Amino acid sequence: MKRYPAALCAAALAALLAGCTITIGPPAASPAPDPAPTPAPSATAAPTPAAAATPEPEPEPTAASPTAAPDGEEAASLDAFLTPEQIDLYDRAETASRPLNGDPYTAIYQNGWSPATDSGSDAEKDGYGYILVTGEGATVEDYRQKLLEVFTQDYLDARGFSQRFVMFDGQLGVMNVGVGGNGAEMTDVPDTYRLVSADETAVEFVRIAHFAVIREGESVDDFMVRRQDHYDYTVELPIRLVNTADGWRVDEFNLPGYDGWRYEEHPAG
Repeated sequence: MKRYPAALCAAALAALLAGCTITIGPPAASPAPDPAPTPAPSATAAPTPAAAATPEPEPEPTAASPTAAPDGEEAASLDAFLTPEQIDLYDRAETASRPLNGDPYTAIYQNGWSPATDSGSDAEKDGYGYILVTGEGATVEDYRQKLLEVFTQDYLDARGFSQRFVMFDGQLGVMNVGVGGNGAEMTDVPDTYRLVSADETAVEFVRIAHFAVIREGESVDDFMVRRQDHYDYTVELPIRLVNTADGWRVDEFNLPGYDGWRYEEHPAG
């Protein structure tokens, strides 16, 4: 067996090691596992509030009249004891009753009629003169039906409707009779009202009108100033509404400042 010197073996080993670089370090650390997700705190659900009870709606007021009077006290407004329907009827009666309380020209111009001539009375019947008029609805029956939307037939009869309005050969005649009154003494003091009785069939009340008179030695100018907020006397005017098959109607109505014209008080002849 051939032996090589020890030096030669050492040199050969050195040469072999010179061509290889070996790095020795600490072992690589294992990657840390992802942390487990922290569970979200469980939210405690708020208790569901109990549903609020829905209040029962107040019943709508009926169109019927109140059944009790406010102890006979004066009221500044009709809504103290009348329903809206009845107040509307009252307001319409205030206008529609004027031709039956006042002079003939109120009826003529309120209805848009025109006098046939400018000669005053154009016809005569039962000792009364009549103004002949033309225009839409200028017949006794048309005008009657219009008024019956507000009044009862009894009210029209009491006001002498059939005597005040007469047909002459197909043309409407309006009685040429003026009505006296105390309108010049009416003040600006607001009227008041007092309920007399009320139920489902009828409402009766009075309209309290305020009047003033010129005092001795008082000038007209001073009187006009004083009457704005002062009065000397009052007049109670009865009014009655009745519940008919066609709804509420006015059965009695009086206007302040008018004495009114009633056929039984002013007979023909």
